[in-house]
Amino acid sequence: MECSLYVAYAAENKKVKGSMSPGINKSMQYALVILQKETFMKTKNSRNAYNENTAKQYISDEKPIISVSPEVETQYNWIDGKRTDEVTGYKLYFVQEGVNPFMVKFVNKPSLAPFLSEVRLDKLEAIEIRSNVYFRSEGVRVVK
Repeated sequence: MECSLYVAYAAENKKVKGSMSPGINKSMQYALVILQKETFMKTKNSRNAYNENTAKQYISDEKPIISVSPEVETQYNWIDGKRTDEVTGYKLYFVQEGVNPFMVKFVNKPSLAPFLSEVRLDKLEAIEIRSNVYFRSEGVRVVK
């Protein structure tokens, strides 16, 4: 497959197609090889780990978070398509104005806040995987 690339500051601002042009130096050839392999910009969270700053990009500290979970959901480990008795975490669901409902995972069983009560999530963190955002927290407290 032939790529058609425009490279800033390429020799004489020429359009480079597929193979390298003789007027392009080694560093520009390397840049073109990277571009031809379809290496595009990724999200700024390159650590691929849960992070409080990622959570702040999606959930505002200024607006209330509302609990919409009627019960604490337990997550189990699955092996070969069969559920084991090993608990891997717990889930609760929340909403915030301007944000779609979101699920938060907890390692330890959280206390269940009353339905539609305002809550504060302790150490809320998020991770971006492909186009999805996953949240986790250490605990949940009802705001009075």
